[in-house]
Amino acid sequence: DNNDEWRKYFADVLLKKARCDLLLPLRGEPTLQAALHELLVTSNLLSSILITALGGDDATLYELSALISEPGSPRQPVHPDNPHQEHPPLFTVFIALQDITAHMGPTSFIPKSHTAEAHAVFNEGVPQRDRFLQQNPSVVALLQAGDASLFDSRTMHCGGANEERDGATRVLLYLSFRNPRATQSIGNVGSLLPGLPCLTLRELRTKLAAAAVGPDPFADGREEEDARRTLRRAAARGDARAQLELGLR
Repeated sequence: DNNDEWRKYFADVLLKKARCDLLLPLRGEPTLQAALHELLVTSNLLSSILITALGGDDATLYELSALISEPGSPRQPVHPDNPHQEHPPLFTVFIALQDITAHMGPTSFIPKSHTAEAHAVFNEGVPQRDRFLQQNPSVVALLQAGDASLFDSRTMHCGGANEERDGATRVLLYLSFRNPRATQSIGNVGSLLPGLPCLTLRELRTKLAAAAVGPDPFADGREEEDARRTLRRAAARGDARAQLELGLR
């Protein structure tokens, strides 16, 4: 059904009421490319932290999206993005696209909750989880426009309630990088637009540097070829819609 075409631009999100996760393209998006260039190339701070935390610049881009919360969106339950494993599976950065007030449902983080011990208590049962939350205070990311928060995906966190009366649209540009040294399942599908090429941090920075001085390096056909591969796999499994779209291409 062509009416469902819009769905491919949105990822799943915890508590969907007045909240969505909009997948972002790189090809043909100079504004986004410029923002990522400033974040990852012009300043070496974030890249250096990621390289140190993940053990190299071979971490792969796993998510590139905008998390949007409108007034009336409820508070999420506290959660980690990934189950605990020895090595951090992802590092995620949230960039505020506007000032975020307490009324807009800012993200709350529980410091030091990425550990095996914290996860064991959190998953033991409701009484233990409630006691854990009472005993471990959170910090609230009241970011100004352009500020960023970087966190280990094993850290407990949640989006707050965006108040109906005093809240406002809250948009976080976010991206995450997958640690190749974390080999266990991470338990979620990354918020990445289908067809976006698999890029290491090193490759992404190289392309962003090229984008600043020349033609769009993301318009080199790789996204289209990756999309074709996805269609071919689906068509081979007997997906009639994929077979039709592949035939039309």
